[in-house]
Amino acid sequence: MSSHEIVCIARLIAKEGMTASLLQVLQGLVKPSKSEPGCLSYQLHCDIENPNIFTFVDRFKDQAAFDFHCEAEYIKEAFDHLIPPLVESMDITMHQDVELSA
Repeated sequence: MSSHEIVCIARLIAKEGMTASLLQVLQGLVKPSKSEPGCLSYQLHCDIENPNIFTFVDRFKDQAAFDFHCEAEYIKEAFDHLIPPLVESMDITMHQDVELSA
């Protein structure tokens, strides 16, 4: 198992008329996520030009911390049931730092 920090970037586009509802659900994930032991940061952003687009940029200390986050009941409930009817699309990508050569 990797001990590298994990960065998760989730981009969600709200369906027409669902922006406020989606924002409410997403905002509800921030505080409990930030309190998880392996969470380094959990930030929600809104696109400057299109207020229907939200992006999470989340950092976890390692893969185990991210897996713990994904297994949390409130995350499962949100991504399995609450979010899908509110979004036109959702793209989640995983990243880690690139080690620079000397």
